[in-house]
Amino acid sequence: MAEILASRRPGVRPLRTAWLSSTGKADSGGEVVLQVFHDVLEIQYVAQHELYNDAGQLVARADLWIVGTRRLHEYDGAVHRSKKAQSVDLRRSGGIGGADLQRRGFTLDDLLNHALVTMHEIDRDLGRPHRMRRFHAWQRVVEQSMYSHAGRERVMNRWHREMGVADGARAAS
Repeated sequence: MAEILASRRPGVRPLRTAWLSSTGKADSGGEVVLQVFHDVLEIQYVAQHELYNDAGQLVARADLWIVGTRRLHEYDGAVHRSKKAQSVDLRRSGGIGGADLQRRGFTLDDLLNHALVTMHEIDRDLGRPHRMRRFHAWQRVVEQSMYSHAGRERVMNRWHREMGVADGARAAS
């Protein structure tokens, strides 16, 4: 990775920024998006934090524990829809509730398509004022990513240039 980050290849600057800000503690790409969302919202968290009940028993390993609170923020991807995962999640939820922890699950749709509402709800939960600058910062992150149409178009245009692919519609222009 060091060799790639030291290169001058297209896309290395955003890759370097992402790599350096990464916690290295995520079990999925969705969790990484959740972490970046929290970074942009300026919310302190500990990734993959183990939480114990009063008896010293492990209750949960949270995707994100919100520092100074009893709140857990977790990415709920499609894997949580299977019958086996649902059983595990329900048992885990019982332990979390018994330990007086509050779990909040997020989907990619929450983070990408309903970010403003999600941000308002988190700010309300944390008892802090909502700041639109954080939302605008998140919009810029998404716009620069492959999660946006513009981001995908940039990558495809770069790929076409690098590979010498000539699209008939582009050539006619």
